[in-house]
Amino acid sequence: MELPIPKMDSGSQVKDMNILKKTVDKIDMVKFGNEVLMNLKRPLVESDFKNLSQKWIVVIDNSGPHKYLMFVNNTPSEMSKNDVGRIMLKLYYVEMDYYMERFGRNRIQNLKFINKGFYQESLTDFLDWAIVYLPSPNNSHPFMNWTETPWGVK
Repeated sequence: MELPIPKMDSGSQVKDMNILKKTVDKIDMVKFGNEVLMNLKRPLVESDFKNLSQKWIVVIDNSGPHKYLMFVNNTPSEMSKNDVGRIMLKLYYVEMDYYMERFGRNRIQNLKFINKGFYQESLTDFLDWAIVYLPSPNNSHPFMNWTETPWGVK
């Protein structure tokens, strides 16, 4: 599943939050739950972030039940260490929650987004706070998912 990439940095926090809301509203919640959240594979490490500018990540708080879909709004040049040896992440987020229906689908299929916002955090502190994944059903090699052999799809 491809997630839409918002065009942030309008210079206005209010405008950027509206852009985030409009972008998130385009995401099919059931498809996102089934194709992304059910397929989180390998947590990211610090070295993975050098290629994550202008991308979505799924974030799970280490200390509680909170889960987020976040947009890393750094430019590629901002993903290298600054003069004090730290990468500062610019993050827009929406919190993920589940609603319960009396009859029907499972929790993943009852996904909704709540509580949106923006903040900056050092990469080191961010990775101490949470486990981070790429929101892709194929974030490991397809062969390792047993959907493809080295010679093609099974």
